[in-house]
Amino acid sequence: ENPTVVLLGKQAIDDDSNQTGSLLAGLLKWPQAGCASKVEVDEGKTSLKVEREVDSGVQEVQIPLPAVITADLRLNEPRRLVIIPRHFVCVGTVSVSVTVSLRCKAMPHFQIS
Repeated sequence: ENPTVVLLGKQAIDDDSNQTGSLLAGLLKWPQAGCASKVEVDEGKTSLKVEREVDSGVQEVQIPLPAVITADLRLNEPRRLVIIPRHFVCVGTVSVSVTVSLRCKAMPHFQIS
């Protein structure tokens, strides 16, 4: 594999220290943009324009590819969960196929001893 972008989260299971992206970028000797809230690829596909959230607001940086990006909360808009009412799920018919009409032999896949 020859990736041009490695996208990581910023949170670990125990803290919000953003270490994995920084360590990976250092080991690969690639540029890194942390806490990215927006990522765009330039026309030549040689660099990324990244908006990252910092304490004073939003900072725009341009980094060459290959690069490591760590995601901020606002990088993706979560999908909205659609809950189907139960009475819609329970309505309908279920078709049953008989093995004779399928021209196959019914055999058990496991044996209980």
